[in-house]
Amino acid sequence: MSELELNTLFTYLDRVLSTDASQAFTMPGSFYTSETLLDIERAQLFRNKWICLGREEEIPAVGDYFATELVGEPIILVRAKVGIIKALSNVCRHRAMPLVEGKGRSKRFTCSYHAWTYDLSGQLVRAQGVEDQHTEFIRNCKLPEFKCEIWHGFIFVNLSPYAESFLESETVRQIEPMVKNMHIEDMQLLFSSEQEWDVNWKCLVENFLEGYHLSTVHRKTLHPYTPTRLSKHFESGEGFFGFYSYYPKQAPSRGESHSDLNKDEKRRSLMLGIGPSSVFGISGFKVTYNLIQPISATRLRTRIGMIGFPAKTDEEERIAKAGVDLFTRTFAEDEAQLVRVMRGLQSRHYVSSVLAKPDYEGTIWDFYNYLAKNLSYLTNVR
Repeated sequence: MSELELNTLFTYLDRVLSTDASQAFTMPGSFYTSETLLDIERAQLFRNKWICLGREEEIPAVGDYFATELVGEPIILVRAKVGIIKALSNVCRHRAMPLVEGKGRSKRFTCSYHAWTYDLSGQLVRAQGVEDQHTEFIRNCKLPEFKCEIWHGFIFVNLSPYAESFLESETVRQIEPMVKNMHIEDMQLLFSSEQEWDVNWKCLVENFLEGYHLSTVHRKTLHPYTPTRLSKHFESGEGFFGFYSYYPKQAPSRGESHSDLNKDEKRRSLMLGIGPSSVFGISGFKVTYNLIQPISATRLRTRIGMIGFPAKTDEEERIAKAGVDLFTRTFAEDEAQLVRVMRGLQSRHYVSSVLAKPDYEGTIWDFYNYLAKNLSYLTNVR
C-alpha cells in the first residue's frame, strides 16, 4: 500500500470523529485488506491493549497449561499456583525453541531441543552443559512474563510492560453494572474451539456486534430467538460498545435465567465488544464468546466458546447441548457470508456506503470511533 493510500484511510478515520452518527458511513475496502494498516493495528492495538485469550476453566489444576499466541508472540497460559494464572513467553531463552504445544499438565517445562528446564513461574532450573560456568546467568534467567488478569473467568493478557490494570480500568468500571446480575463467574465451560477464517479480523468483530443481518443470514437459527427488529443499540463507553438483542415473547426457551436478573435483563442478550477484538454474547443463562486475532489482513484466528450454569437435570443438559449446536451452526453461517464479503472488499469499485440506523448498525460506527481514537499514522510501527 502506498503512502497516499494509507493517508486516505486515516482521512476516513478522521472523518469518523467529525461526523454525526446520523451520517454514518462504511469504510473503504482497503481498510480491511491493507497489510500496512494491519502492521499499525498490531503495534498500536494488539501489543498495547488487553486481549482476551481464553477461560480459566481450561487450566483448572496447578500445572495445567495451554499454548497460544498474541499477534505472533508465543505464550503459555499456566496455572502456576492455586488461584494464580501466569502468561509466560513460550520461547526457550537458549536458542528460541517453543517450549510446549497444545495443552497439558506438567510440573516443569523442558525444551525439546537442549533440555533447558523451567519451573511453572518461568524460572530456569536446569541447563545441562551450562550450569558449571554460568551459575549466575542460570540464577537470573527467567521466561519473560506478560501482564495477566482474570475478569469473570476470562483471561486477559497485555504485552505492554506499561499497561495499567484491566480490572481497575474505566472500561471494567462501566461494564460491571451491565453484567453483575448475570453471574458469569459461576458459569462453566460448555464448548471451546479455535478456528481460522479467510476474513479480516475487523469484519468478524463487526458481524458479531450488529443485529442487521440476524433475520436474513440466520433465518432458521437466530431469527426465532433474536430477530433484527428487536435489536437495540446502547451508547458506547470507554473501550467498549455493543447492542441489546431482545427476545420475542414466543421465543423458545434456551435455559433458566439467574434469579437476580431484572425483568428487562431476562428478555435480552447483551452483545458486548471490548476493544479491540474480544466480543461476548451475554445472557442470564449462558455466554458465547469470540476472541479474535489477525493472522494477515485477509485471515484471522478466533477462539470461540460457550459457558453456562452447571446442568442439574437431564432437561437442562439437553438444552445446553442444543445451545452449543445452535451456536456452532450460526457461526458456520457467519463464516460463509464473511468469506464472500472479503472477496467483495477486494474489488477496486467498492469505496464506501452508508450504515443502517443505530439499532441495526450503530455498533459498527462505535467500533470505527474506537479505532479512530486508538490508531495513529506512524511511519515506524514495527
